[in-house]
Amino acid sequence: MALASSRLPSILAPVPTTRRRAADGVGMRYCLSSLSCACALGRTSAEVLANARVGSRRGMVPLADDIPGRTILFGMVPGELPPVGSREFGMRSNQLLLHAVGQFRQELDGFLRRYDPARVAVVLGASNTGIDEAQRHVDRWLEDGKKPSEMDFSMIELGTQADFLKKELGVKGPAFTVSTACSSSAKAFASARRLIEAGVADAAIVGGVDGRCRFAMNGFHALGALAQGACRPLAPDRDGINLGEGVALFTLEREEMVAAKNGVRVLLAGVGESSDAYHATAPDPEGRGAEAAMRAAMDEAGLAPEDVAYINLHGTGTQANDAMEMKAVARIFKDIKDLKVFKDFNDFKVFNDLASPNDLASPNDLASPNDLASPNDLKHLNDLKHPNDLKHPNDLKHLRIESTKPMTGHCLGAAGAVEAAICWLYLSSGDIAGAALSNSFAFGGSNACVALVPEEVRQ
Repeated sequence: MALASSRLPSILAPVPTTRRRAADGVGMRYCLSSLSCACALGRTSAEVLANARVGSRRGMVPLADDIPGRTILFGMVPGELPPVGSREFGMRSNQLLLHAVGQFRQELDGFLRRYDPARVAVVLGASNTGIDEAQRHVDRWLEDGKKPSEMDFSMIELGTQADFLKKELGVKGPAFTVSTACSSSAKAFASARRLIEAGVADAAIVGGVDGRCRFAMNGFHALGALAQGACRPLAPDRDGINLGEGVALFTLEREEMVAAKNGVRVLLAGVGESSDAYHATAPDPEGRGAEAAMRAAMDEAGLAPEDVAYINLHGTGTQANDAMEMKAVARIFKDIKDLKVFKDFNDFKVFNDLASPNDLASPNDLASPNDLASPNDLKHLNDLKHPNDLKHPNDLKHLRIESTKPMTGHCLGAAGAVEAAICWLYLSSGDIAGAALSNSFAFGGSNACVALVPEEVRQ
């Protein structure tokens, strides 16, 4: 729906969700009690964390056949995936879901035992569904003049992944897919939590999934959005995105339902959403919708700028996205004078009267992305002469800002969940001390920000 420009200021104003929830008696806290993630960084959550720590790009592989006449880098989940064994659900995205379930089966079974199956919801974010498989079947259909027996039109239904996971796990609660392009699985967190707040469900399995899809690749190619080589978010000469695939599943439940044990548990402290409707495919150059989503997430979580220790940027590597996103970040965090990161960030002009995308300087001036401990570690943080001077790529005491897409590719509908999973892993392992924000901004001005907060538990 097109929105008149005169209405934009009120639409973009962050909703005071924290105060509204308290007034409605819905001030409960929610815990993301377990996680399973697979993407180009690894097949398991442990592999994802280990490889993210060292900035691994080994999962970014060249694909030569998906776009005619062009080779691109793509973030592929390594290794074989389990077969689904069903014509209706026979697609790579469901194989990714099945793989993810198998990687945290013990935790998932414990979660499911705590609830009536009729009170467990499934909410996923996705955008590609089974379009790739359907396209291959249609190609055969056009060649042979006969519909392939393996083809099922449910492959292209947006709810297919949620239906598959619901049946696989035997839960009976609501199951649906949020599909708002790149913000899909970030917004799924808000949708899942609302089901619990409304009394429709007691707990939820929430996340996102998207598999390799030629249709999506060719679409971004047609838009001129794909990088010629490796994507380089924030670099002044950045030239586009790398795509990828991935899956991340979380168990979401009220905090009081999660057994206390020593360690760090991660709370879903806030989700901010905005819809600026600036353009069908381009973001608002000033980042007003992005800023509104970030402020709403922080407001709901009760976070001041100095409480945030880590921001996982949407950071696609396009000129337009990165410029507008850093303008939004700058407006929120520019007054934090006591954080060393911002003094050093002055070298990159982002917080000093950013006027155009070309004013963005590279977060590193190294000859090769492989030289980085992490693809977006900033060269001057804490007066380090080189990112490798860090004993650990996450040993920063102040705000760390990065895009992890050089390591994973842009996982489209799954991006919000995969990047929230990286935040969750950093927080639960103690790599990041403080709150984390994960940004996801989509076509049509659909913006979301997820705020996660660690809570240390000692018995």
